[in-house]
Amino acid sequence: MKERRKYRRVKMGIKLVFKLMGIEGEVTLPTADLGGGGIRLFVNKKVKIGTLVELGLILPHEEQIFFSLGEVVWQMKDATKTQRGENLYETGVKFINLDIAHRMRLIRFIYKKLREGKNEV
Repeated sequence: MKERRKYRRVKMGIKLVFKLMGIEGEVTLPTADLGGGGIRLFVNKKVKIGTLVELGLILPHEEQIFFSLGEVVWQMKDATKTQRGENLYETGVKFINLDIAHRMRLIRFIYKKLREGKNEV
């Protein structure tokens, strides 16, 4: 199968603040992997493909949060139940307007983690 991703991805979690556009409230969500073009995360509700989301990302060992608009590009049909009984849907989000400086910071972080032996997705 041919790889369609433009950016390499690393399997690791980061702190992520997630908010559905037009809906009040934000949540901190677990992430599974990230790349320069998007992120795979776990959402506690069904979300339609094409839904716009606001993302706030904080890389490990950094305090500065950076923001991006995102678009849900896929979501698993069935939820995974956590040990605490929560239903979480694995969801892919594409960064839409991630500032080039922040994208480069994210890419440098990913390549550093790959050199350290983190798993590539």
